[in-house]
Amino acid sequence: MATQPQNANPRNYTVSRILYDKEDFAVAWGIWHSDGTMRVAMRWSGATCSADFPTTRGRPMWFQLPEDLNLMIIQCLIGASGTNCAAIVQTLTELCSAPQSQGQTQC
Repeated sequence: MATQPQNANPRNYTVSRILYDKEDFAVAWGIWHSDGTMRVAMRWSGATCSADFPTTRGRPMWFQLPEDLNLMIIQCLIGASGTNCAAIVQTLTELCSAPQSQGQTQC
């Protein structure tokens, strides 16, 4: 059974906004609770494939990307079919106005 991306909120990651959602693949922006950072994460929803992925014990999870890839991944979504443009603008504004951590790309 497919889990809508906005409803995939495991204990370790809370979705702030969905940046991209097309067919059975989604990209989100949210907080990774283990270290308190905002991260891009991805998952397959199972809408057109056989099952949600990733999952843990049947619960929907998100695959997080390293923090230093946030900006690059978000920029790559601009103009793609399935992109939530308002969410991209809001996320880029938030990301580029935040203090930069060591190793993170400057906007």
